[in-house]
Amino acid sequence: CWIWRGKESSEQEFNVAEKFFSTLCPGREFTELSEGSEEDGFWEILGGQEDYGPPEYRPVFPPRLFHVQKMISGRTRLIELFDFKKDDLVEDDVMILDTGREVFVWVGEKSDSNEKEAAMKMAEEYLDTDPSFRN
Repeated sequence: CWIWRGKESSEQEFNVAEKFFSTLCPGREFTELSEGSEEDGFWEILGGQEDYGPPEYRPVFPPRLFHVQKMISGRTRLIELFDFKKDDLVEDDVMILDTGREVFVWVGEKSDSNEKEAAMKMAEEYLDTDPSFRN
């Protein structure tokens, strides 16, 4: 049994793996394998070694939903909805959904064309100021 330790893994992640190991393999010892110095047997069990490239960045942010609302003054604002569900996507609205990994502009079938245009600009601004390295 092995615990594989990726180059970018933290000490805390390794400690969690160590604790979890005793549940998965009770009474057994493990061998710690560092990325790049794996034994052949390790790769054989996994079906052979292949290039896996650098890790893909995946934000761990919770999903967020914003209602794009056009004000009487002509200004547009975003209102964040909390504890949202599918029913919050109504047909006469435009919404911005941030899944934590991607940002979508949801356009309701009966939404206003001004809201659609404003939503696209706001989604671009949202991504431009996003600190999570998404593009």
